[in-house]
Amino acid sequence: MTSDITPEERERIYQEEKARREEVDRIAAEREAQQKTANLRVRQERYDRERKRFKIAGIAIFAFFAFIAFLAIVSPKKPSGPSSASSAGAPTQPPAPPPAPEPADLEPGAHGYVNAEVIVVAPTKNAYEKALDAARIGDALGVIEGGAFIMNRGEHVLVLDRSGRFYKVRAMEGTNALKSGWTRKEFIRR
Repeated sequence: MTSDITPEERERIYQEEKARREEVDRIAAEREAQQKTANLRVRQERYDRERKRFKIAGIAIFAFFAFIAFLAIVSPKKPSGPSSASSAGAPTQPPAPPPAPEPADLEPGAHGYVNAEVIVVAPTKNAYEKALDAARIGDALGVIEGGAFIMNRGEHVLVLDRSGRFYKVRAMEGTNALKSGWTRKEFIRR
């Protein structure tokens, strides 16, 4: 038996089979692309969750240390000296005289040093007051929210301006070198 298929029918069958195969390949490529997109989306969501978690942890650690620093600033200092109960009959020594006040304010352009364990320096006097208010109620994030930063005892500053009980200073060393802001005069000495 011979097949009685004409060349036109053979061509038509070939074209139909070719079109069917192309459609199957197109559907498979679409499914693969959708799967890749879904995998990328899942990876991106996982990455975003991890990144957010680390960001929150970093902020929490920074806020904790800022809170501790501000507590050190605003907490009252305990007197260091002999207690009155240690020797009831012994003569007491007179208290030491208070330190002499600075003879005059530092002029703009003068160099000075931080004269407290830790101080707050804020972009404006108003921001300084808000930072201290936040520290008093234990709001560590509120302290740093207004752009305030911390300086430690002995760090070198340049006095830029003075106004009332405040100096505007520029940090000349430390982690905040070249930043400037306002702080209370009593925390800066020659």
